[in-house]
Amino acid sequence: MDVMYGFVMEKHKSMVNAVGMRYLRNVCGKSRIDRVINEWVLKECGLKANSIEEWAASEEDITRRQQIVAEMETFIANEMKGAQLNVFGSSCNGFGLRKSDLDICLTFVNNQTGKTLGCVVKRFTNVCDINDASRGSLSSYAYLLMLIYFLQQCEPPVLPVLQELEKPEAPQHVIDGFETYFFEDLERLPHIWPAYGGNVSTVGELWLQFLKFYVNFDFKSNVVSIRLQEPLSCFEKLWTSKCMAIEDPFELSHNLGAHLSKKMLVYIIKTLRSAYLRFGTPHLYFMGYRNRLE
Repeated sequence: MDVMYGFVMEKHKSMVNAVGMRYLRNVCGKSRIDRVINEWVLKECGLKANSIEEWAASEEDITRRQQIVAEMETFIANEMKGAQLNVFGSSCNGFGLRKSDLDICLTFVNNQTGKTLGCVVKRFTNVCDINDASRGSLSSYAYLLMLIYFLQQCEPPVLPVLQELEKPEAPQHVIDGFETYFFEDLERLPHIWPAYGGNVSTVGELWLQFLKFYVNFDFKSNVVSIRLQEPLSCFEKLWTSKCMAIEDPFELSHNLGAHLSKKMLVYIIKTLRSAYLRFGTPHLYFMGYRNRLE
């Protein structure tokens, strides 16, 4: 009985303590253990309680960044019709620091085919779990470059190679030692690119062609490069030891597929092949519906 009584009393004291802790939190905002934990975390991170405001982006910083984006968008919109700038990452999710990068995405609202296909590719690779570079696969950026390359190489092409249109003889836009020139006067594009508007394929047709294109693509020999119309070999880039070569158009020495293992490449190709068979085979329901129509 004494043992049972002692157990009940201890349990009662624990409940009282718990209630007391909740009361202190409600009244004082923090309990002593909260303060100890907070102080320990800040100490381990090399911060002080009053230094968070010094590291975090202030309202003035956020306003300044918004002004920069607005000014850039106004300038770019005058140069490239249909261009829009969208802020993403820590610049807009509340976790930005004063020295954080300003992450901006450039999109063209008038290219609905490319935009739709881009969404399809990103959704497909996400569902199939093959778009996480940190886990050994490819990034969404790499897949979008693959899509652009396909749209440049299909017959007739959907997109031009902007780097080869009216290319100047001497380098004009050199960044970190790389020529980054590309044709920007999109209003003149219909007049200087003979293939403009020549491809009338639907999004569904282009999706199937995209899958087939990379199922049969020779990754061992060729580089995915959106800055060249003619094929670029892995030998020319000295990327012969890699399973997949995807050239970053803004940093030509960067291979976005360098980390890919042979096993992962086989898995990605197998996934694309399965998708091609899946989307390329008429569904029985629609076949029956067509028979009824006939």
